[in-house]
Amino acid sequence: MQDQSQSKDVVAPAYERLALIGGDPLDLDEPFRTVVLADTALGLIGNGGFEYFFESDFPGRPDYSDFAAAFENLGLAYLADGLRELVALFPFQAPHQERERRLIFLASPSSDFGSAASRLNERVWQDSSIDERLQAYGAAA
Repeated sequence: MQDQSQSKDVVAPAYERLALIGGDPLDLDEPFRTVVLADTALGLIGNGGFEYFFESDFPGRPDYSDFAAAFENLGLAYLADGLRELVALFPFQAPHQERERRLIFLASPSSDFGSAASRLNERVWQDSSIDERLQAYGAAA
């Protein structure tokens, strides 16, 4: 996972710890785990929406519920719930493990998925509290 935070001081230690343990974010302790999962996801979502997030594979292939838990830890319940909703709209189980099937689905997503992703993207892009929440959580490290 790469630092999507543009090297913010409170986020950098989480990525340093990640490098020390071999790159699997699920092996990190809190608050580092939340910081890395949320920062990585939010960087992808900020650059290309949830579509870009779902096109990506992550070291250790964390379940999308791990990302939802990280969002909840930041106090972003709407984002955690929205991610869970999107995951439930994939027409197969365990989409985090099936990149090729995700890509096929994303090439022609259902209208429900497209609408839900668009609404959630807009909400995330307009939420000015996200960076502050991430920084505050990271400061706890």
